Amino acid sequence: MKIISKSASKIDTLAKLGIFAAFLLITVFSVYIYSPVIKSNAEENANTKIEVDVGAVISLSSTTEAVVMTTGINSFVHEPITLSVTTNSQFGYTLSIEDADSNTNLVHANPEVTNVISSNFDGAKTSASMSDNTWGYSIDNGANYYYIPSLGLPTLIARSDSSAPGTTTHSVDFGVKVGVLTSGVYSDVVMFTAYTNGIGGAVRDGTGVSANGTKIDGVMQDFSCSSLAANQIVTLKDTRDNSTYKVGKLADGNCWMTENLHVSNRKLTSTDSDVTLDFDLGTFFDTMDIQSEMEKFFTENPGATEAEMQDSMIKKSAYIDKTYGGYYTAATLYGGLENFGLSLSEFESGNGTVKTSLCPKGWKLPTAHEYEVLGGAYANLSTSMLGEPFNAPLSGDYYIWLNPSTGKYSFTSEQIGENGHLLTSSFMNGEVQVLHYEPTTVGFHGASDFEFYNVRCVAK
Repeated sequence: MKIISKSASKIDTLAKLGIFAAFLLITVFSVYIYSPVIKSNAEENANTKIEVDVGAVISLSSTTEAVVMTTGINSFVHEPITLSVTTNSQFGYTLSIEDADSNTNLVHANPEVTNVISSNFDGAKTSASMSDNTWGYSIDNGANYYYIPSLGLPTLIARSDSSAPGTTTHSVDFGVKVGVLTSGVYSDVVMFTAYTNGIGGAVRDGTGVSANGTKIDGVMQDFSCSSLAANQIVTLKDTRDNSTYKVGKLADGNCWMTENLHVSNRKLTSTDSDVTLDFDLGTFFDTMDIQSEMEKFFTENPGATEAEMQDSMIKKSAYIDKTYGGYYTAATLYGGLENFGLSLSEFESGNGTVKTSLCPKGWKLPTAHEYEVLGGAYANLSTSMLGEPFNAPLSGDYYIWLNPSTGKYSFTSEQIGENGHLLTSSFMNGEVQVLHYEPTTVGFHGASDFEFYNVRCVAK
């Protein structure tokens, strides 16, 4: 069986991000003789500054355009490639990795074969600890392997804060752990991107630059809303996955994320997240992944009931879309609360708010009342949500459903581009409240166990 992982390098040249300027000062003297005054003269001079602007350029190349590995069942194979970054940027460069699309699986050449080699595990894995039929990349010569991030969520693999003009090489090793699966060729495309650091010729502050070259103004987990002036927008980094979000102090006086949360494939802890217990957050990218996860649950839990499987699924499910961000079930967004049953009203009857969430530490899920106050500050919540500064897209929703004709679970979407849903932390009459918005209307309704929703976090 051949396993092919194609690597495509995207070269991003950002001119004038790092500037080397040469200055030549020329002083010109002019002497004037005034007559008829004898022995009297006046002298003037003018300075002319000459600038030579040398823009920062960067190039990226790989030793190969296709990584080919051959293996059998119950084995581990790996193959390294070398990436070469050439730049003249005085502020250095950033090198990142991401999949070419949202599906990070190695997929069989025959679309009728449902077996995949997945890349959705948590943390660092050795070649011995990797699960069967998984794959990942290593930047430490194969000592540790990490999952492949999906398109739009690049992961930093190398960074230079300053460098002399020249070429630097980096080794990336791809490892595949194969158990028993259908023979054939499995493939995927991985993309590497190199960016020059810096904005203009200015020296960056200590917080650095994100993997996509965006200037970072601080860290989500260390943020204080009092540090922002009214209507100020900044970019903050989430330390859990190094992704960035635009954050603004809006008209209600609160600091809101103006982009949907999209964290996934992480173990969340109380040191970095708004949780009290460690929580393993997974990711599903398509129907096939969800079906296989459900089948895996029964394999690992012999004798488990359908209800137990469903209860497990809604505690850790996430779908990440590069356009609309993260979609999560209510139970997942609440940080996998213990004993969170199939009926959300089992957690708390009556009115109240949930105290934990997937938000970064120092942030929380907004209450329904906080959304109402935000809407009042802008006169029309629906209009303000769709435009500046909140920019909530009409993202529709996703949901899991059991197809009675096949007996299999499906994952599907509806009303994309027509409306949107943002989960709140509020309970009313035993129901979790969801903010439902359309181009001209906005309101609240109860959440469904198996629907997936977007979320915007607000600073505590």
